[in-house]
Amino acid sequence: MKEPINIERLTSNHNRKIFDCGEEILNDYIRTQASQDLKKNMSAIYVAVSSTDPLQVIGFYILSATHILFSDLPSEIAQSIPRYPEVPAYRLGRLAVDKAYQGMGIGKTLIMDALYICSNLKVPAAMVIVDAKHQKACSFYLKYGFIQLPEQPLKLFIPMKVIKNTFS
Repeated sequence: MKEPINIERLTSNHNRKIFDCGEEILNDYIRTQASQDLKKNMSAIYVAVSSTDPLQVIGFYILSATHILFSDLPSEIAQSIPRYPEVPAYRLGRLAVDKAYQGMGIGKTLIMDALYICSNLKVPAAMVIVDAKHQKACSFYLKYGFIQLPEQPLKLFIPMKVIKNTFS
């Protein structure tokens, strides 16, 4: 990593205009849609900023509430939770790092920060879910303990029990 980073909630002061992770859909989201999601309370958006330029966004992720169908879970996971049709979860979405900072461990830092925040939220959930955009992203999440859903290989999850054990 070139320099220390901080992770904080997105504010209107953060500069998102030149953010470029190489994926136009993610660039467009942080540049134009993120502020609307904040205003409408659709998600919590966290940004990574460098300590030398604390207003320039160099990475981000979003957290929101969601659910997963009980029937979509692998049997070994389904055995350990109540049989409700829908299982409450947190969604880790749209994680991205600016191209100038890729390969420096910022993605890992963002994931760990998101999981730590989820482990301390007051509203219970059984897991954190992520929808990988492609196989490269799927492989990235697998390195951090996420598990693929059997019928939806680009949808991954990590049980809260695993997350809480990581941070205890």
